[in-house]
Amino acid sequence: MSFASDMKKWVEKTKMKEDQAIRSATVSISGEIIDRTPVDTGRLRGNWIPSINAPKIAQTDNTTPLMAEVQSTVAQATGKVFYLVNSLPYARRIEYEGWSAVKAPQGMVRISVQNFKEALKKAVK
Repeated sequence: MSFASDMKKWVEKTKMKEDQAIRSATVSISGEIIDRTPVDTGRLRGNWIPSINAPKIAQTDNTTPLMAEVQSTVAQATGKVFYLVNSLPYARRIEYEGWSAVKAPQGMVRISVQNFKEALKKAVK
């Protein structure tokens, strides 16, 4: 079963409008990615930047997650592509090279996506 068909079944089961379901799922997975991001100074967690239709390649000195910005961006993204990008040079190293073996041994994004797929599969059964 594909991810798209799992999502469709979940939408039908919960009787939510498709765009509401997609917005909710997008906010949920974005929050999990941010929450799984290891914290030393907080800058890595604060650099998850949401955008629509094109990745926003930027860096900030922000040290707190911008979930309100994620929610606002997702609300405007219906029918468009949503991006959540972290442009700090060490974000990729933490995700793929195990730079944070204690706090994020399996990365942030990959494990969040896998967990989300499993939760969605359970929800549509």
